[in-house]
Amino acid sequence: MIKKKLKNNKQNHKETHKCKMITTSIIFTILFLILNNKIIHSQDTIKIMTYNLLNFTESSINRVDYFKTVIDYVNPDVLVVQEMLSQQSLNIFQINVLNESYSSGLFIDGFDSDNAIFYRNDLFSFIDNKPIQTELRDINQFTAIQQLF
Repeated sequence: MIKKKLKNNKQNHKETHKCKMITTSIIFTILFLILNNKIIHSQDTIKIMTYNLLNFTESSINRVDYFKTVIDYVNPDVLVVQEMLSQQSLNIFQINVLNESYSSGLFIDGFDSDNAIFYRNDLFSFIDNKPIQTELRDINQFTAIQQLF
């Protein structure tokens, strides 16, 4: 009986030691990836903002000053907006609210209000806007990559 307990204790000790080694390896790997990312990229944080524009249309020009005040204050690197109603609305928003350091991703005009993405063109390159269709409205999967300096 005592030999069996000693054997179980030895086996438990080995398993505990193995778990500690795996945990330590995972922690070092995560730290390496974080530190490596900070060394490679000069900007270590990205500010992302989402904003529901409440059915922004060509006739929403009277609201652009409010949007501009908020967005200038936040100064996001990436801005995703909801309830943009057309490409023309997007153009009006981009010209009147954002400055020239922002670009827009591909806009897809779906059957309901739509989403749009704007990004700092010195930090990102736009890759894709993939619509994910649902019964109510499309959901957009935006893909962009950070530009390496």
